[in-house]
Amino acid sequence: LDIIQGPIFFENIYNPISINMTNSYQYVIAQPYTNSVACFDSDTANTLLWTISSDLVSYTEGLLGSAFVLNNNNVLCAVPSKSSTVKGQVIIIKRTSTKDFPITTLPQDGDCVYALPSEASGEYYVIVDDTFTNGKSSKLLRVNSSNKVIKSWNNNNLLLHPKGLAVLQNGDLLVSE
Repeated sequence: LDIIQGPIFFENIYNPISINMTNSYQYVIAQPYTNSVACFDSDTANTLLWTISSDLVSYTEGLLGSAFVLNNNNVLCAVPSKSSTVKGQVIIIKRTSTKDFPITTLPQDGDCVYALPSEASGEYYVIVDDTFTNGKSSKLLRVNSSNKVIKSWNNNNLLLHPKGLAVLQNGDLLVSE
């Protein structure tokens, strides 16, 4: 049994709901906290690089969601619904040195639990969990930045409460339930 010894780092991360790594090896964490999205460098000190305020993107404790840095450094966020009358959203945040702001908001019926860019520019895969009618309308969507549904999967009610999404190098999609 090999034992690996190294430094231990502490950061006040409250109930992380998703963690993604950028192409430049930075960790992007979504959390239901004041700084709802936080990005850390993978250097030896795990330096905090930037945050997005919960005023822009607000996650809910006990529900899922995600944050993913796109190639243009905008942040793609999947945000669950706040109630049966407040829809879940896919929000794209433009980060600047002075102020972050949403450039796209795509409302969805149900909890947006995960979003990733598709192979087509300006299109996104979104996992939607229908928590209000016990999964009857849960689905995987491919939507564009105008919220037009390009493709929808789950015509046979195969997905009840999807939780995760991965896009393989060959373009195949993996959905966890």
